[in-house]
Amino acid sequence: MLDRKYVQGQWKEYVAEFSSSLPAMGVRENNEGKYIEPAIPGMIMTIDLSSYTEKIVGKDILFHRLYAPNSPHTTTKEVRSCMSCHANSATLGYGNGALNYIINNGIGKWNFIPEYELNPNDNLPEDAWIPFLKTVEEGVVNSTRSDFRPFTVKEQKQLLLIGACLQCHKENSSIMQESLVNGIQPLLKRLDIKCVLPTWE
Repeated sequence: MLDRKYVQGQWKEYVAEFSSSLPAMGVRENNEGKYIEPAIPGMIMTIDLSSYTEKIVGKDILFHRLYAPNSPHTTTKEVRSCMSCHANSATLGYGNGALNYIINNGIGKWNFIPEYELNPNDNLPEDAWIPFLKTVEEGVVNSTRSDFRPFTVKEQKQLLLIGACLQCHKENSSIMQESLVNGIQPLLKRLDIKCVLPTWE
């Protein structure tokens, strides 16, 4: 294409399901600081290299799942709820599905069941950006910008820790309001006996 010459092969473009739900969130990190911004699929691309490598069709695949930062053109007085960020699978980058905090025998664990099948090229649900609480493989490029990325596993755990607290404490409760001022660490030092924090595997 760049040489403006006819060559063997063709581009096929498909329109994915359009969603008007709340977007995933990502991290822009550069000289100006670290900011949380909305993210949308920039390009989900599959290239079958066999057309010019003379390998078996469908076996020599180049696959990229690239998300891009987005600036929504909406202005409103209301902001997203705490739960919509801290306990929402799509927001965290896992895609739509059932994200549940399950407490069994005093042990709390997050569980995620995706709504969509896994894509065989990267084993992620079709609408996901990153795997559920797993490190992205080294060398995988998943953003259209060099200073924009999904949440790391450490950041996911920090977000889900608050999500676990929100299962019992309402976001406008005094304890959650206190966490906005002082952070979560002081509150973790004086947990109620009923509080069950997440266990990570």
